[in-house]
Amino acid sequence: PSTHWRPDYLDDFLRFSLENNIKLDVLSWHEFQASNDISQVATNLRQMRENYVDNPEFAPLGIQEIHINEYGFSDKHMIPAFALAYLYYLEEGKADGACRTCWDACWRKPIGDLLTDELEPRAVWWIYKYYAESHRSRVQSTTNQRFIVPFASLTPGEDSEARVLLANHYTFSIGNVSVILKNINEIPNLAEAKEVHVKLYKIPSTERLPLLEPQLIDEFTKPVVDNTISIERGALSNNDAYSIELFSSN
Repeated sequence: PSTHWRPDYLDDFLRFSLENNIKLDVLSWHEFQASNDISQVATNLRQMRENYVDNPEFAPLGIQEIHINEYGFSDKHMIPAFALAYLYYLEEGKADGACRTCWDACWRKPIGDLLTDELEPRAVWWIYKYYAESHRSRVQSTTNQRFIVPFASLTPGEDSEARVLLANHYTFSIGNVSVILKNINEIPNLAEAKEVHVKLYKIPSTERLPLLEPQLIDEFTKPVVDNTISIERGALSNNDAYSIELFSSN
């Protein structure tokens, strides 16, 4: 089906398919979360997988995958924090595939409006760049605040050793944020480090304006204690995204 999240409609569709011996390889719908709580995407995915994909009653349908074939509400799809939050909760809900919605720009703008007409990157382009790079060597990351989403990975390049992407997709800034990075000795070239050099970059929500590179907003050295470093931030602004990068202090 090609519909936004309507569980009653989807239930009718799947029951009709079951009663009429229709096979369904891929179950799909659109996720346009108008509110800030994009964690609902993961909830919806888990609900559909439990109720239909893994439910023996619906096994005759033969559903193999769940795809979110459009995501991102029209007034949010150019905002870095929302882009990262959708990616985080699509993974959290174990979607098998997903396509970003670019609305009226899909057929007349470079790569779905991620670039300007002059082929300059917009802020949201950096989110997809870093997200794609993170798949090369993703490491586990968790959050205890559903409006703050993290992705942690090793990063390419000779100097940078690791990167953590963070974003706050709440309505307001969230203060007193702690980032705890464990197992520092598992990072190449930091195995024996007593301290780590940290650079904090901001990907501001410039929306349709170009952002040629993320903004370096802080730089400091942190000691490694029990194979862990802790970073305290006064606040994470909403809509923006952040990149924490770790380097050898030598």
